[in-house]
Amino acid sequence: MLHWQKKLRNGLELHIYNLGKQELPSHLLTVEESKKWVAKYTNIPPQEQYILQQVHGKTIWQDTECKGVLEGDGLFTQNTGQALIIKTADCMPVFLYSESQPLLFALHAGWRGTQAKICEKAIQLSQQLFPGENVDLQGYIGPCIRKNNYEVQWDVAQHFASYPNSCLEKKATGYFLGLDAILQHDLVEIDFINSGTCTLDSPDYFSHRGGDKGRNLGVAFLQQT
Repeated sequence: MLHWQKKLRNGLELHIYNLGKQELPSHLLTVEESKKWVAKYTNIPPQEQYILQQVHGKTIWQDTECKGVLEGDGLFTQNTGQALIIKTADCMPVFLYSESQPLLFALHAGWRGTQAKICEKAIQLSQQLFPGENVDLQGYIGPCIRKNNYEVQWDVAQHFASYPNSCLEKKATGYFLGLDAILQHDLVEIDFINSGTCTLDSPDYFSHRGGDKGRNLGVAFLQQT
């Protein structure tokens, strides 16, 4: 389990948990089961947790809109004590947070979400929420599959053909795609903390390409200090 925390300039404290094989059962969890495990490690009750039916798109919901389980791939909150949960097995769990405002995004970004620019949509939303103000978004990329292990064919690679070799590299058997590299290439204005952990290489995290049925839970919340 990776637990990363940071005291922000707005006076709040950010907590990010990456729960994987060492913390969670190996089967696919229901929403209720997921919330139970998140509560165990964060002490945030299930009624203060938010989770989506992820569909590899770019829809982003505010926590206050989530009545039931909605379809989407992004959540945001302006409140403390609200846990935003992202399920992954190789895709990126991306968390964007403001140093100056009470604002936190949790985003699910596989190749489709990255190509659809879900993170850029979150940045646009932040600017709409605080027009004319300095939002000062920063980012965190959790465990995901890394370029050296993420082989794709042209049907996927074609969407990223304009990127440099550091993001997409052609080899004899196919193309190797670095989703985290693409994100950091596109969003140079954001200072990212990158966990660097590969879900396929690490024994601590579930990987779809590794044949695992379980899902990792990326959890983030703001807290009063």
